Amino acid sequence: MKQDKRLKILLCNEASFLSTGYSGYGKELLSRLHQNPLFYVAELACYGFVNDTRDKDISWRYYANAVKNGDPRFNEYSSNSENQFGKWRFEKTLLDFRPDVVIDIRDYWMNSYQAYSPMRQCYHWMIMPTVDSYPQQEQWLDTYSGADSVFTYSDWARDVLLSQTSNQIKYIDTTSPGIDINKYQILESDKIKESLQINPNNIIIGSVMRNQKRKLIPELIRSTRLLLDKLEAESSNIASRVFLYLHTGYPDYLGWDIPALLKENRMLNRTLFTYSCKGCGNIFADVYSGSRRNCITCGGDATLPTVTDGVTQDQMVSIYNSFDIYVQYSICEGFGMPQVEAAACGIPVVTIPYSAMEDIVNKIEAYPVNIATLFKELETQAYRAYPDNNSLVEILYKFINIPFPMRFQKRLKTRDLCVKHFNWDNIAKKWEKRLESILEQKQNSPLNRYDSLRRMSTKPYLSVENIINSEGSDLSKLSKICSDYLNGTHSIDSYFILNILQKLKDGFQMENQKVVGYSWKNAVDYFNTIIGNNNTVINFLNQNETISEDFIEYAKIKDSKNE
Repeated sequence: MKQDKRLKILLCNEASFLSTGYSGYGKELLSRLHQNPLFYVAELACYGFVNDTRDKDISWRYYANAVKNGDPRFNEYSSNSENQFGKWRFEKTLLDFRPDVVIDIRDYWMNSYQAYSPMRQCYHWMIMPTVDSYPQQEQWLDTYSGADSVFTYSDWARDVLLSQTSNQIKYIDTTSPGIDINKYQILESDKIKESLQINPNNIIIGSVMRNQKRKLIPELIRSTRLLLDKLEAESSNIASRVFLYLHTGYPDYLGWDIPALLKENRMLNRTLFTYSCKGCGNIFADVYSGSRRNCITCGGDATLPTVTDGVTQDQMVSIYNSFDIYVQYSICEGFGMPQVEAAACGIPVVTIPYSAMEDIVNKIEAYPVNIATLFKELETQAYRAYPDNNSLVEILYKFINIPFPMRFQKRLKTRDLCVKHFNWDNIAKKWEKRLESILEQKQNSPLNRYDSLRRMSTKPYLSVENIINSEGSDLSKLSKICSDYLNGTHSIDSYFILNILQKLKDGFQMENQKVVGYSWKNAVDYFNTIIGNNNTVINFLNQNETISEDFIEYAKIKDSKNE
């Protein structure tokens, strides 16, 4: 099929070769869309560089966004925090690739610039925002409502967005992250425990969480202590075999003081951690012995894992299979991928029925911990869930007293449900179905939307003095600016314009939790930036120029090698 007949799809993401959640999702989606002869796909890799050795296996058109310190363009790149998310190269990528569809699966602050592009009318904007709590902020909802297609990470997120927008968002489907079901499998737990230096008879309560504020590591440690106290009070022979296993890092930026928590709750000798050797590559589990210690295999340097220096996927599968039960203890989650990874390994899951964690309860029959209260967080103005520790203790107590054959049947059922609901092929088909419907629309409307921008005229920059001295209210002035100067990128009833109106009335705005003054000068500066971007795009299209920057040439070279 000729290239110009295919649906051109641009995915803006971190970089498909990285090991982050967004990157992994992007890789799984792009690799499948790339195999479909109806689609022509490209990636704007926000954390990728030109001539990046990590992109060697990418087989689709690839635009690198980042530049290194020392590059003449680095000051421009670092002048705006949104540039690291692709803003500074988004328009140029659009002009070169001219996609029919732009997809973004990241947070609001990473992709909102795409809603106000001078070329917004030229592409179908398809987003999947992370929704980890209720309520969502008004400006986010306003932006989401302007998207042409909205997917969600969870059914819970779907319900929140539809409820808050009175069904105004164009919801398509829930496309939760999937799992590599061939990698994450049930293994023989006794052998796995032995390989990690864990007694096969021990009962392991496991959790995989980054050491950060919203992860309730203190409460999980405290709850395990309460469980042990309950078992010991009954003189149960099980008590000595129950251990908590925390696969997490320490120290971590703004993270919990884990050694202090262990000492406070008498858990120093009952909590295991993963140690990874830099020399021989071996991993093993042991009680806390400092963030750095000697490897038990080679005597080399073994450390706790970090976000940037973790364990391999195979090692992660082994860690999950050493657990008897998995606990996700958090005030909220955009999704919470470790729950699904554990479930794919057949590990029964305990979680909190709030935010995306509610989907885990519903889809893999996870054990729900009662919510003690919902509290409103100052930083986000959103409600977060605080679990009932006694409820968790009761769930764990009942589980560890279940006979082993029944526990194993629960493992099998957990695995089966995980495969049913979190299969990458099934998830990608939902995206493909929507994209194929857009392709059909394109074939029925052959108009080149990018060429249509040539008919627009450039606009003069606004003057603060002229605006202030013109007749009419602030509302009428803003209405005229929207209609006469912005080429349809903003409407008078949008959140951003109404917010500007409110700030002009108040005379201040909040920046980084500080009160700063706000006047027509601030508003005009904002509008002139939009006018400048619009004029640049219109002039470029009318002059039939080509972009000769290195990241564009690199994309073409990568593309030609893969044809």
